[in-house]
Amino acid sequence: MVKGIMLCLAIYAAYKMGWCAAHSMIAEECRRNGGFFVGKSTFKCTEVKKDD
Repeated sequence: MVKGIMLCLAIYAAYKMGWCAAHSMIAEECRRNGGFFVGKSTFKCTEVKKDD
């Protein structure tokens, strides 16, 4: 039972870490290069700035 719970927690933690790493990587690529690619598709990024 404990092993099953630990496995579920490990899977969730790995998923969350992967999600965060992917979003950070895309943001960094957009800042540096103005875009990113996925497979054969290339995406252009524009930053939306809030006026305070």
